[in-house]
Amino acid sequence: MRIAAIIPGLPEPADRGTYKRYAAVVAMLCRLGTVDCCTLVDQDLAPGAEATFRARVARLHAPRVAFQPWKGLLGQWRDPLAPNVRHWFDPAIIAGIRAFFAGHDYDVVLLGDLVSIPYAEAAGLDRFPCWLDRARVDIEFQRQSAGHRAMGFGDKVKDALRRRLTARYERHASAFAAGEIVCAPSDRAALLGCVGAGGCPIRVVANGIEGDLFPDQGEPVADPNFMVAGAMDYQPNAEGLLWFVHGAWPLIRARVPAATLAVVGRDPLPALRALDGKDGIRVTGSVPSMLPEYARARVVVAPIRIGGGTRLKVVECWSVGRALVGTTIAVDGLDAVHDRNCLIGDTPAALADACCAALAAPANARLRAGALETAATYSWNAVWRDLEAEWTAMYGRAAP
Repeated sequence: MRIAAIIPGLPEPADRGTYKRYAAVVAMLCRLGTVDCCTLVDQDLAPGAEATFRARVARLHAPRVAFQPWKGLLGQWRDPLAPNVRHWFDPAIIAGIRAFFAGHDYDVVLLGDLVSIPYAEAAGLDRFPCWLDRARVDIEFQRQSAGHRAMGFGDKVKDALRRRLTARYERHASAFAAGEIVCAPSDRAALLGCVGAGGCPIRVVANGIEGDLFPDQGEPVADPNFMVAGAMDYQPNAEGLLWFVHGAWPLIRARVPAATLAVVGRDPLPALRALDGKDGIRVTGSVPSMLPEYARARVVVAPIRIGGGTRLKVVECWSVGRALVGTTIAVDGLDAVHDRNCLIGDTPAALADACCAALAAPANARLRAGALETAATYSWNAVWRDLEAEWTAMYGRAAP
């Protein structure tokens, strides 16, 4: 099978959830055939990152994207691209992408999220079957984000316009694509609510894990150590953490004065850095390995209120054998069962109660056992298996 791919970002190292999914997507594509991959580089790369990723695919083109300025309201309304898609569409790199794919025929094309579509159209890849892999569904992400922001009248107008334009582009994407791949049933429902039942097929493929990278960390420490993990420059992580710290954490500390909280993840926003050293909170920033942090934790908390997709941090927590406390949104799309492999709370008081309950030995042991059992079903190979079989049947070439 000959495959083309365009993905936003070069996922090496795979140090954030979206990159981990794209790395797994590319690995799946390479199992199916020969892959020509264009990565839209949006940040400075680590030394050797491009060479390491290049070794995984047949051919690699890695142009640096210059983000485009946001247009005014009238310009957005007249633009055929949604504002978030336009922001990623750099005209200066189109010729290079077109030249990279020119003269090649493909059995199938994989595109990472909406921002890849205009590049595929400009390169003429739309003459082949194109599938979209959605790390998150933009229209649902925007809806959830709006519910947790204080907005004046002007901001509400801008938000309503942005969501309307995103919905319009979602309908274009559904007509353009041979199929879409989403992370959770709720994402599928959100897309169907936007585009209707007459759009392209939608497949649900949850996020997975490489178990060898996140092995069981053994029996947890007895100390009341909590941890929140994730990229701390990502708005849903930052918003959820601040909500947890201001609402639930004082309730936990009142009941367990020795409780500590480790905030572990890259590039903490200033508001998060300001928490370091206060009320038992430690903000680490990037760490060489997550495993020592998981080993120091008795309970992992996922206080996410804005979602779309599935949270890799949840599957990682299960894989290392730690008790998980999270919101309904945090565990959405995963085989999460309250009091078996997680405790769920959606208000500060409920989350605080769940965190304190998860410290107790019987509950902690039960959650740990359920976590390890559940994690075994979430290897990347397992979660992609059905789609691989479908693509092999649809696009695989007959043996000569």
